[in-house]
Amino acid sequence: MIIRAAVKQDFERIIFLSHELGYKIEVKELQYKRLENIINSSVDYLFVYECEGIIKGWIHFFIANRITSDSFVEIGGLVVDSKTRREGIGRSLVEYTKKWSSKNLYSIRVRCNSKRENTQLFYEALNFSNKKTQFVFQM
Repeated sequence: MIIRAAVKQDFERIIFLSHELGYKIEVKELQYKRLENIINSSVDYLFVYECEGIIKGWIHFFIANRITSDSFVEIGGLVVDSKTRREGIGRSLVEYTKKWSSKNLYSIRVRCNSKRENTQLFYEALNFSNKKTQFVFQM
C-alpha cells in the first residue's frame, strides 16, 4: 500500500470512483480539465491510495486562504472504492492529510452534506467536530 500524488494516468480510475459515489459529469473532457487544474495548482493536492497497482481511493485537499482568518487546509473530496470500504483506506487518506497539514502548520477542515449521515459519523470518529452549520447560496 502506498499513498502518492496523483498523475494523469490515474484520471480514469479517479473518475470511475467518483461516479461510483454519485458525482457524475457527463462530459469527460471537463473532468480531465478539472483534474489537470488540480494537479497543476500550487494550492491543491490530490493523492491516491494504491494497493497492488490498483487505486482504491483518493483524497483532494486545498489550502484555503482568507483575508479575515488564518489559512487552513480543507478536504475537497474523499472517495473509496465501494468494494474496499471499512478497510481503513479513508482513514489512511485523512491521516495522511492531517500529517501534511500539521507539518505545514495548517488546521484542517472538511464540509459534509447534511444528508450524508455515514460521512458525518466517519469524520466524527476521526476526531473532527462540527463547528458550525451554514447555508450555501449559489447563482
